[in-house]
Amino acid sequence: MSLLANLKSSNDIAAEKDVLGGDFSALDTGIYTGEIKYAYLQKAKSSNALSLNISVMINGKEYREQLWVSNKQGENFYTKDGNKNFLPGFNIAESIALFTTGKPLANLETEDKAINIYNSDQKKEVPTLVPCITEMHGKEISLAIIKEVHPKQRNVGTAENPKWVDTDETREVNVTQKVFHPVSHKTVAEVRAKVETAEFYDKWLEKNKDYVRFIKPKGAAASTAAGNQSAAVSSLFGN
Repeated sequence: MSLLANLKSSNDIAAEKDVLGGDFSALDTGIYTGEIKYAYLQKAKSSNALSLNISVMINGKEYREQLWVSNKQGENFYTKDGNKNFLPGFNIAESIALFTTGKPLANLETEDKAINIYNSDQKKEVPTLVPCITEMHGKEISLAIIKEVHPKQRNVGTAENPKWVDTDETREVNVTQKVFHPVSHKTVAEVRAKVETAEFYDKWLEKNKDYVRFIKPKGAAASTAAGNQSAAVSSLFGN
């Protein structure tokens, strides 16, 4: 059975809506159109969670992102207030599948191909055989990408049993928030609604221009960051 067979859409799960909301330096927030270099599936080591890993050539550089399309139980949805909602990563992957192949993600087949993937033991990228969705390869897609500032993490456990905690240092990363058709600029929701002209594309750009999302550190790092901020404020006012 295909790895994607369990990720079918269902009428009892809320459909995605249009809501404003590698060696590759973080892109500024914006909408970028590029060609998919590869797309492959990867299962988590300790659970049934599944990710779609994509590489998109944007402005001559490679943009990579890991989209979690199922949780630890292998489900492509979560439940909140008694209602089922698709995982954000699944919504993004489903839109990419529909716009590049014309098929839902669950209907796609995989083919084993060798892709350069980072190997933690060898500490470098090495050719690795992975299940690729070759129907996506070479297709154009438009991604609405947000720039985020995340706390860096460090391992306080062991190599065999890692335990990652936030630090007060930061790094810039990118996250895809929405997918658009590269020509019509429509979203999947707009296509399903049979609208004549795309509207959300321009609205998203207007709302998110120059936007940067800051992710606060957790645990001890949060206290350290707050302490540093307080010290800075005190210094500013001469106390």
